[in-house]
Amino acid sequence: MMTDSQFVKSFSIMIIALIVLALILIALGVVIGGSIDDKLRAQTEEYTQRIIAQRTQPVGDLNVGEIADEGTTVAMANSTNAQVQATSSQSGESETSTGHPGQAVYSKYCYVCHDVGLTGAPKPGDAQNWGPRIEKGIAVLYDGAINGFQGQRGIMPPKGGVSMLSDEEVQAAVDYLVELVQ
Repeated sequence: MMTDSQFVKSFSIMIIALIVLALILIALGVVIGGSIDDKLRAQTEEYTQRIIAQRTQPVGDLNVGEIADEGTTVAMANSTNAQVQATSSQSGESETSTGHPGQAVYSKYCYVCHDVGLTGAPKPGDAQNWGPRIEKGIAVLYDGAINGFQGQRGIMPPKGGVSMLSDEEVQAAVDYLVELVQ
């Protein structure tokens, strides 16, 4: 049998061994956890910076012509269009090389849904999906793009969800998409 002093001695050794083991495990956890924490912190920082950059992008551009009355805006647009056409004819370029008027609107707003076919949006140049829509007539396409559309194959919010677009800009974007198919 074990005497009380032997029991206390072996019990003390066992407790000390368990404490040493616990300290080793804690130190190991700190070392491993620290490296994982650094990686996680770096990934979180990168993600945060990317989100901040996306959220702080300008929503739109200021068109000084819109500040004046509508007649002035149209006059400015017409004079700019005339300047582009004059420059184009002087340099011997065709009008199509300067780009379709609706291409800028499409490239800035419409591509988000149409490039990937989001909510049934027909992709640019996809004659199979555009054909039935075009057969209904350009007026129906304009109406659906300006006022919104909900059908069996998809949803189009009014003006593609960009209410600041004018009807003419939306129509130009529709014309651009239709011309890609024809």
